[in-house]
Amino acid sequence: KIMICVFTVVHPKSKKFFQSFIESINKQTYKNFVLFICVNGCSLDKDNIDKIRCNYFIYRINETAGTARKKAFYKLKNFKFKTIVFIDSDDTLDKQRLEFDVKNIKNLDFIVTNFNIMNDKGVINYKKKFFTKIKNKSVIKYSQIRNKNFIGFSNLTIKAEIFFSILHQINYKLIALDWCLAKILLLNYFRGKFFDKSLSNYRQYSENVSSVKDRSKNNLLKVIKIKTEHFKFFSQSFKMNYRFEIQRLEMLKRMIKSKISKKYKQKSIVSNFWWDI
Repeated sequence: KIMICVFTVVHPKSKKFFQSFIESINKQTYKNFVLFICVNGCSLDKDNIDKIRCNYFIYRINETAGTARKKAFYKLKNFKFKTIVFIDSDDTLDKQRLEFDVKNIKNLDFIVTNFNIMNDKGVINYKKKFFTKIKNKSVIKYSQIRNKNFIGFSNLTIKAEIFFSILHQINYKLIALDWCLAKILLLNYFRGKFFDKSLSNYRQYSENVSSVKDRSKNNLLKVIKIKTEHFKFFSQSFKMNYRFEIQRLEMLKRMIKSKISKKYKQKSIVSNFWWDI
């Protein structure tokens, strides 16, 4: 009878934030949901498990990040959920996140909300929203996420039937798996809207895949590699023309390796990151 699933993955780097994640889960004003926890490559402390105040299911696995998500996604098909709410276990939710999502997804295939920025100590900056360029309640178009993204595993809610229908099209080897999923949704003509309401708190810390605040040479090279692999996949599998973008990233990589000015590198991290900020 429970139709709403909150899906998260706990891994060794995010495990230390699990307690604050659970605290935000317990505060939800909407109560009729199941928390699906994919525990990959680590274990959960019994004390933290005992603090969970909702129905939950723990799926333990020890795989690469992409393979773990793939197996967990297919495991979800064994349940009868109607809606899946994504949230990363190193992030937290506003207490009204589930209530808002359940209400607003009724006539849509998926919805996306905004973020607050949160530091590694859990301090939230409520004064500045993460995404500032997207209109409230606007229908999301592929062109908006062609080169950058604003749909992630902490601000996406999707109807389960839609989600399961595209699982076989996802490339689980890509680091920016959420971006891949978002594009495939739109390439299959599913309809979603962006709501300019910050209902998740996006944690920035040194062990993130690529921190927004990290503008180091190594971080920028990592971002370029992730985006290049992403563009190549969509060029080959979906016949999308990314030749210009791939060439531009290759040129940028050569410039960084040749130790160009620090000023350029500082500026480039913003224009070349995959988040549309």
